[in-house]
Amino acid sequence: MPAETLDFLKQMLPHEPYFHVKHVDGGFETRGATSGLLGHEIQGPGARTGEGLFAKWQWNGEALHVQVDECGFYPLYYYATPTECAISPSIPMLLLLGAPSELDYAAISVFMRIGWFLGTDTPYKAIRAFLPDGNLTWSPKRILATGAVPLAKPSHLSRSEGIDGYIELFRAALRRRLPKDDDFTVLLTGGRDSRHQLYELCLAGHKPTAAYSVGEYILGSNDEMEQAAAVAQATQVQHFIINQIQSPFALEIRKNFATNFCANEHSWLWPLADHLRGKFTTIYDGLGGSIFDRGFQLTERRLDLLDAGRLHELANDLMPKELPRSPLSHSLRTQCPRELAISRLTEELRIHIDTPNPIDSFLFWTRTRRSSVLSSYRVLDASHTVICPFIDLALVNHLASLPGRMMLDHNFHDDTIHRAFPQYVHIPFGPKGGPLQMSWKQARRLTVELSALLATRPGSQFVRYSFLIPRMLRCLVDKNYSETILWIGLYSLYFLQLETLPEKLRQFSRQSPLAPAPKAISSHLHQAKT
Repeated sequence: MPAETLDFLKQMLPHEPYFHVKHVDGGFETRGATSGLLGHEIQGPGARTGEGLFAKWQWNGEALHVQVDECGFYPLYYYATPTECAISPSIPMLLLLGAPSELDYAAISVFMRIGWFLGTDTPYKAIRAFLPDGNLTWSPKRILATGAVPLAKPSHLSRSEGIDGYIELFRAALRRRLPKDDDFTVLLTGGRDSRHQLYELCLAGHKPTAAYSVGEYILGSNDEMEQAAAVAQATQVQHFIINQIQSPFALEIRKNFATNFCANEHSWLWPLADHLRGKFTTIYDGLGGSIFDRGFQLTERRLDLLDAGRLHELANDLMPKELPRSPLSHSLRTQCPRELAISRLTEELRIHIDTPNPIDSFLFWTRTRRSSVLSSYRVLDASHTVICPFIDLALVNHLASLPGRMMLDHNFHDDTIHRAFPQYVHIPFGPKGGPLQMSWKQARRLTVELSALLATRPGSQFVRYSFLIPRMLRCLVDKNYSETILWIGLYSLYFLQLETLPEKLRQFSRQSPLAPAPKAISSHLHQAKT
């Protein structure tokens, strides 16, 4: 791969927190921080144990104890055997510390079709994520990992009662997460979650000095800026729009490393993340809305399949149709067949089958928890405290207790905001994001940069050059075909990076040995407000 990919590792890995312990000759060898708190833990009157969005650990000289938040959203990963254990929010760091790089093809078979991983899966068999309310205890005598998805029970509330509960519980969640000072900002779109959050902050007497949006996308469409500007104007908050102008190729490379190869999105956020770096201590993010409260991906057909217990068909319906031809190699496709992905997805769906809204319960505890969170806690800089009030277990349990068919009109959150803040009912909501798109100029740029990458490698075990190169050439000369590079190019880039990551880490290890890490890492304790 081009030298810049190694440069990204050199920029990122020295700043990644980690702890690694080995049991050797009756004693222990340790590297990294022996204690740590990442993210923010909410403490104080009224706070629940595990409330917030955090990971913390403590090595006492004989055993390692690790805990993540009650919703399991903080992206921490581990590798454990009877003789060693390592933890880090960075999967490349765990590989660098010695975790085996054998791929988990069942997990990848799901990811290549839906864009996120399930349960505790990662691209690697030996590396696991934590479950909600997850705990890990490691010593040479035992390895104990616990945690479980908190499954909702039906509340039998009316729609109106459900809306009132949403207003009350979100307000309470946010007020336990109020900023400590005025050095904070809000990420703002023209949709629902960010404006609901901004309205509540203003009501609580904590109006931000500024709100920020991503304006022009290269890898997507964003038609919400008019509505976002209207929300900012109505609340008298200064509004800044940051456009995405960087190379989509460089953004994707950077995104894949930062998100641990666990997300197929989020490159669009890098320009804003770079702009905000060092500017605010606290950022409010609407992560976690628009799943239960908008009936995300709910359709009559899917609910009928669910009611009939036809989970295999539902799993198949949740995946896009297979393309007749693929840039991926025959060997990779053979190891990651659709039926394997359907089987793994069906297994995960079964966990949620007895909840009032199984489809959105599945999506919240997989897509939102494993993929969407990576924009907030891997793309946004770790120097910020990122507050996500929608990730509050009391609120989540309330929304998850409402039946899926109540959400089929996809207007539940609209009605909630209008009831809570009737003074803003005149401001429309922005349209949903359209399909990926880019100008011919940007498509050609992406094609040229990907060509430079291919030129550095004579072949690939994962990507079929015989498929990819002719189509890339056509993208250079055929304006109507050029956007094809979006799916064949970005798809191929992910697997080329995944394939070469062990090699790049070996190069990094030779050129940039890890410096001694601090013995303790302290992030943020957030005192609950009452």
